[in-house]
Amino acid sequence: MMNRRHFLACACVAGFTVYPLPGLKAYAHREKLTTTNLFWNQSTKKLEISHIFHIHHAELAMEKMALVGKADLTSLEHQARLALYAEDHFALGRSEDDELTITTVGAEKIGQNIYVYQETDLPKPPNKLLIYCDFLRSEFGDQINLVDLNVNGSISSARLAGREYQKILIAK
Repeated sequence: MMNRRHFLACACVAGFTVYPLPGLKAYAHREKLTTTNLFWNQSTKKLEISHIFHIHHAELAMEKMALVGKADLTSLEHQARLALYAEDHFALGRSEDDELTITTVGAEKIGQNIYVYQETDLPKPPNKLLIYCDFLRSEFGDQINLVDLNVNGSISSARLAGREYQKILIAK
């Protein structure tokens, strides 16, 4: 049977693990990540592209790159500037000699993210794509760019981080 002193000692230790000492702060950091979704639309014969940026990271990077003074991605002008940035930092090709022409469709804020929409004509589903993506990499060394390719419900993924700026993505 546990005596009262032992019980109180255990309760104090448990209390400190559940309730931190006053003055101690918890620091959390959101991973720097963009996600690009590529969706081949059979009815329109287009590859639909959506890039998803976290607002806070995109605004910090835009300010560091001097794309704007004080970034505010609720502003349509700043969303347009991010879309133009995306045009310069993302490319697709069937091979190194066959780059696809990508058209920017628009951008919008949804929750804590900014979506940049693009598309390219693609008469048949891609077997493989050469992807170039270096979003926010010049500003954040720990930036990760994920790319998902959805062809007829099958999803293939690529992760670009560190010194990787280009990968081949093979459709499943």
